[in-house]
Amino acid sequence: MKENKFGLIVKHWLKANPQFTCVFETKQTDKESISFREIKQAQLDWALAIRSQKGVTMRIQAVAEGMPDYAYFRNTPSWIVIRFPKGFVWISPDRFIAERDKSKKKSLTWSRAKDIATKTILLRKEKASF
Repeated sequence: MKENKFGLIVKHWLKANPQFTCVFETKQTDKESISFREIKQAQLDWALAIRSQKGVTMRIQAVAEGMPDYAYFRNTPSWIVIRFPKGFVWISPDRFIAERDKSKKKSLTWSRAKDIATKTILLRKEKASF
């Protein structure tokens, strides 16, 4: 349920701050860290495939009349978007995997997430970095 609410926050943020075409997986934590295990390997595999030369086709569950049946993504930006209490970060799947694999810790901290993120959106007093 938390991720659904956070998904709406990202949706509204994108509407107010138009970006580029992309695909993203949302995660949320109420702590200053999130376990690397929260992002499943299958989710990372999809994110990498979306960015690949081969690409992927996805079946879309229509939630509104007129929505398309399928979407094809190839060489398209994909992100792991994680909300922490102080803000949210857009991290590429390859950077996330590299961090997970080299880290001696079992979780990604807010501080480290900001370091490896492509975008950081702050919800409090810290300054955003793009």
